[in-house]
Amino acid sequence: MNLTIKGVPRLIHRKLQQRAKRHRRSLNKEIIAVLEDAVSPHILSPEELVDQLRTMQAKMRFSASIGEIESAINSGRE
Repeated sequence: MNLTIKGVPRLIHRKLQQRAKRHRRSLNKEIIAVLEDAVSPHILSPEELVDQLRTMQAKMRFSASIGEIESAINSGRE
């Protein structure tokens, strides 16, 4: 199937070209990969979820242990 996309901003086009180059793909194949990723559900493994949570926690101004978080969640349930 063929698809034409009109009016793509130059910045997006440039970023897609750079991304395609990093992944060693043609621009067309990179766009298809981006679209597939956008419409496909991605279920995280427990390890991926923990990694993402650690990354988010590192960006936060405060930190809390898993035990502190569980305690806060359960405090309203008693």
